[in-house]
Amino acid sequence: MKILGLNFGRVKGECRKYLDIALQAAQDDGAEVELINTINLNISRCIGCGACSRNSREKGQQIRCVVKDDYQMVLDAILDADSIIVAAPVYVLAPTGQLKNLTDRIGPAHDRAAVVKEYYKRVDPVPDPADPRFLKQRDECGIVEPLDPRVLKKWKVAYISVGGARDHHWVSLGLLQMKFFGFPLNMHLVDELDIHGAHGDSPRVQMFRQRAAVLGHNMAAALGKHPRDIAFCGDDLGICPTCHGRMITVTRGTKVECPLCGITGQLSIVDGQIKVSFPLHEQDRSRLAFGGLLEHTNYGNLVSPPRQ
Repeated sequence: MKILGLNFGRVKGECRKYLDIALQAAQDDGAEVELINTINLNISRCIGCGACSRNSREKGQQIRCVVKDDYQMVLDAILDADSIIVAAPVYVLAPTGQLKNLTDRIGPAHDRAAVVKEYYKRVDPVPDPADPRFLKQRDECGIVEPLDPRVLKKWKVAYISVGGARDHHWVSLGLLQMKFFGFPLNMHLVDELDIHGAHGDSPRVQMFRQRAAVLGHNMAAALGKHPRDIAFCGDDLGICPTCHGRMITVTRGTKVECPLCGITGQLSIVDGQIKVSFPLHEQDRSRLAFGGLLEHTNYGNLVSPPRQ
């Protein structure tokens, strides 16, 4: 079982230090670990050509981006891993843009619901014309190879957001936007760490270092488990029950929406405290859940439960 660490900060920066602590803790628990420093890699932006999904859907090819750079190497490392720990610095309230570039490249063709649909289109085996002793897979494209089985993994993920500001409002979108990374692949969120205002060798730094080790232990413990058997290990359950974020959008009256998950809830004041309840059918259609991805890929072809 392998845990991949993706460092989007400097090679010797704070992100790398906390990520090293987490990976070492996971390794101590028996996990195989790998670290990739992305800062010197060329991961350019998605150009929106659609070739990755179109060539797979219409030509029966494997899912591949046509832009030639270091993206494919990083993607292969993700597909080889069983769990991912992502560490990224906060620049201008949000994570570094290189993480968004990677996420944009993964999302179009590796959306979990779209991949599952494509996979099951290729499960009808027929004799290989070149050698009838062997079977190949077929869909409407003709005779094609089955999809790379790695694309059907159920990854676990944890996030480490690192900002230098003392006050949290200067890093408020860091951890939230990092979670964009995991939802196209339908990764299961295990743990998260929101680091800010920790400098030198202060007690706050020591606290975060200890917490990074706990995160690594939590990721190792989650290896091989079904998502339903893994409790969220983050320090803050948040307001949203699926992404555990605290940001909500007021849509109309007392109706609110989680901007990350896209689910709708009801706001109320109980004993002077703000409470938000999200019905179970809304939680099932979160973008972090398979149901939400399926709804997105089908749009009007899928009848969703009515919003309350």
